[in-house]
Amino acid sequence: MAIKRLISAVLMLLLVFLAWYIYTQKAGKEIVEHQALAREKPQFTELNNKNLVVKTQQEENKVKPLDAPKLEEVVEIVYDDDPVVNASMLLKENILCIRHLSDSKNYVEYLQKFKSRLDKNQQQFYEKFTRHCQELNKQHPEYHLTDKTKLNQQKNKAQATSLWGRIIKGEQQVGDLSDSEIRDLLSSGDLNILTEAPKYLREFYQEVVHWDLESVLQNHQYDYVAYIQNYAHQLYLCELGADCSPYSSTMVMLCYLNSRGCGLDYNSYIQTVLTAGQQADVKLALGYLKSQYQ
Repeated sequence: MAIKRLISAVLMLLLVFLAWYIYTQKAGKEIVEHQALAREKPQFTELNNKNLVVKTQQEENKVKPLDAPKLEEVVEIVYDDDPVVNASMLLKENILCIRHLSDSKNYVEYLQKFKSRLDKNQQQFYEKFTRHCQELNKQHPEYHLTDKTKLNQQKNKAQATSLWGRIIKGEQQVGDLSDSEIRDLLSSGDLNILTEAPKYLREFYQEVVHWDLESVLQNHQYDYVAYIQNYAHQLYLCELGADCSPYSSTMVMLCYLNSRGCGLDYNSYIQTVLTAGQQADVKLALGYLKSQYQ
């Protein structure tokens, strides 16, 4: 009995060894075939876990360019050669379109409150304005009208190449400028500078322009003089070539402030909405500003 069990055990070992030998020979052959195919055929890598893209070994080893600009980061220069000034103007001129097109929670809530305050004439105008913004966004995707943060990023990352760009970016403090340097900026005739001058040169406008205008207008009501100054300044920008059409940022905002102004250009708005006395004061203020800007 012991001999029979020994013979059975030896036979089992032989069978196991034979099976293992056959398996390793087959596996070795498959590995060799696989390696040969790998040299002859392109490799496959998974793309987005769904689609397969073919990449040859040569393409895999190809050197890729460093720091290649992404398409969404490229903003077409439309206002100024200084990228900081350009991004700032893009934001200013298109901020209302951004508010109407953005899916940001803050802007959606803003738009809901905004629409609730409109009369019928304003509602009709802003429906047309939204379509205007949608068309503008199709024509100029580089404006990023659905995402304000991208233009902010452009402005923050850009290197200023002009004095005005450094002022916008905060690299040049306005308080460190001399009176003559400020006046040189204002007399440059640069529409981009003058558009935002009251914002960035606020102290000069308050301490010089405003008080001069009180004397010119013979009126010492601070709010009224500031009101006339704003209208006169914008009128000068229009004469300089700024967009003062019904869908410009200025006129879209004025439509919200006064329903009668919806659909008007700037000159028509002044003639339609302002009183004769206000129009006369705007004319006086415009004469004064021209003396400062030219």
